[in-house]
Amino acid sequence: MPIRFDRYRMRDGKTPLSERYFNPIWRDLDARVADLEGVNKDWRDAIAVLTAEGLRRVNEALIPAFRKVQELAELGFLSATSSTPTEFALGERALVLDEGAQRDLFSPSPFLAITRESTYEDYAIARLVSYDRETGTLALDVLAVGGTPGTYSDLVVAAVAGSAVATTAAIEATREAREAAEAAAGAAQASATGAAGAASAASGSATSAAASAATAAATTARVAAEAARDDAQAAVGGVRVTADDPVTGPLASKIVADDGIAATVEDSGGEKKLRLSLTLSFTLGDIPGTLGVAKGGTGATDASGARANLGLAIGEDVQAYHAQLAALAALASSGLIARTGTNAVAARSIAGGAGINVTNGNGVSGNPTVAVDKATAGNVHAGTADKVLTADALYPACAPVASSGSGSWAPNFSQGRVFSRTLTGNSTLANPTNQAAGQSGLVIIKQDATGGRTLSFGSNWRIAGGAPSLPTAANSFVTIFYYVESVDVILATYQYGY
Repeated sequence: MPIRFDRYRMRDGKTPLSERYFNPIWRDLDARVADLEGVNKDWRDAIAVLTAEGLRRVNEALIPAFRKVQELAELGFLSATSSTPTEFALGERALVLDEGAQRDLFSPSPFLAITRESTYEDYAIARLVSYDRETGTLALDVLAVGGTPGTYSDLVVAAVAGSAVATTAAIEATREAREAAEAAAGAAQASATGAAGAASAASGSATSAAASAATAAATTARVAAEAARDDAQAAVGGVRVTADDPVTGPLASKIVADDGIAATVEDSGGEKKLRLSLTLSFTLGDIPGTLGVAKGGTGATDASGARANLGLAIGEDVQAYHAQLAALAALASSGLIARTGTNAVAARSIAGGAGINVTNGNGVSGNPTVAVDKATAGNVHAGTADKVLTADALYPACAPVASSGSGSWAPNFSQGRVFSRTLTGNSTLANPTNQAAGQSGLVIIKQDATGGRTLSFGSNWRIAGGAPSLPTAANSFVTIFYYVESVDVILATYQYGY
């Protein structure tokens, strides 16, 4: 404000002391004070607008993003729950996923595993038919079940690779083939054991004086050996061979040494021994036709027929080869997996940035967590970089820095924006330390309970209208509004009379 002292100047013996002289002065002073009151109101409005804008930016920009990252890290996107009563049996089924965050994030794969929350021993493997994301309705074709049959409503639906179905079928086929082979081998072993027993009995009773008894024993052993041979041949293709009937059937050319039976009597030190042998010679390739599924084969002569007989359709029951999956299998690094291009993947991790801290960013030790690096009141005063200002730090940063005393006082402008000083004696408001261009605020000067204290100013203070004359009453106030123009110039006005 411009100085108007010349308007109010009085001259001894010339200036009349009347209302014509004093009323214009009071009117002018009243108008100037009213202008200062408007400045004070504008300053408070600006603080309110700045506060509201800061809170709005935090609510609209940062909080939703943090919340979404936290949901993904905690809930995942490959599983969901369902309370729909569902029978664990082959065929088409439909169920509805439970509402909530897990259903919102769920993304089904072509093949799904359905288990119970109470036990993993009851399960079903199903192929996806359709999924309605709006209603959460999941249509499935159940291909395999395990555990106790029944209808359950405590379900967990999870995505699985299609190869899981093929693996289950292959294991079952292998188990059936193994049991069939063990049964055949057991039958052959039992018959061979009987033949050997009969031969041993004949050998024990054969002497040079009892040839007829040896012959009878040999005949008995031969019959037992033939029975063992028949059982063995039945296990490998159903061929029957007898002494009086030529070898016929698909394995005829593979039976050697007189219908496969050889019998000799050996004399060793006067002891007669009857030696019987059964010889069968063939390879798996000699078996005609194809080996059926029930016997552990495929019942086909080519890959396409084998897949059809086993019920393994590529893309439905088994996972076809894909270069993208091969790249994923070859990835050796730990971390979050990202598709970086055609048939290319790489391990990635979440990293922090300005004002953002990340813990376990690669997810190896657990879910990644993201948090903001919050600013303290000291950070706000110092203008510290890469700090996030939150509501709980905003108001403490605006709190006044209070002190009391007498003599020279140089406020530290890096500690705050508003300062309060109670005078206990005559004082000087010296040039502040850490004075930064653009800073603005208030300095509140208060008389102590005694009052009568004076205040002078340092050279940096440029006060409109000159330095104020403080009110001297005890506990009275004067407010100084300041703006730092440069490192050595502070523009200020004042107000008192509260």
